[in-house]
Amino acid sequence: MSEFEFLKPGYFVDVVDPDTNISRYRQIESIEPGRYVHTWDEAIAAGSESSEQALDDLKPLNTAYLYQCVFGIKGPAFVYLNLPLETRLWGTGKKPIATSANRRIGHLTQEDSPFENPSGRSQFFLMKGGSFEYPSFSAYNPTHKPIVPELDIRLARCRLSDITDPALMDKLSRSLVPSMPVTFGGLPPVRSGSG
Repeated sequence: MSEFEFLKPGYFVDVVDPDTNISRYRQIESIEPGRYVHTWDEAIAAGSESSEQALDDLKPLNTAYLYQCVFGIKGPAFVYLNLPLETRLWGTGKKPIATSANRRIGHLTQEDSPFENPSGRSQFFLMKGGSFEYPSFSAYNPTHKPIVPELDIRLARCRLSDITDPALMDKLSRSLVPSMPVTFGGLPPVRSGSG
């Protein structure tokens, strides 16, 4: 797996509104790095899952901004990301969330994404409007003593500009100019007989 890189000025992104499913190409105009460290507000007992930790401090305040985020973990916890707040990410279609029977579904550990060097495996995006403005996290303590996990969230605050050139829009839509698709909240599980 290659080393994670944040978006850069000049890159094009294909932002799909998860509520309307409408795709909109935008260009990264400028970027400002950010950092936010979160410590759980209470110790997590051995063999227990924490309450959800809603991080509304991360909420973008302007619709012209996209936040690209990754997080590193300190402590032996299994960390789960909920985005939107009612939806846990990174499970499977058949088993979307961890249960008491199997805690090893849709989680990351400090080995997957170290506190000092967060991995691209922990990537998520935030944008003002709709249900993807800020995440919540919960954690499970697999040890035999209480723990207080920490997250080091690194982010790129990307200022977006609209694409107004019809020729460029055509090239982006035909994949003649590369762009990165931005997925909010992962792919929804789908049950059907086809595919």
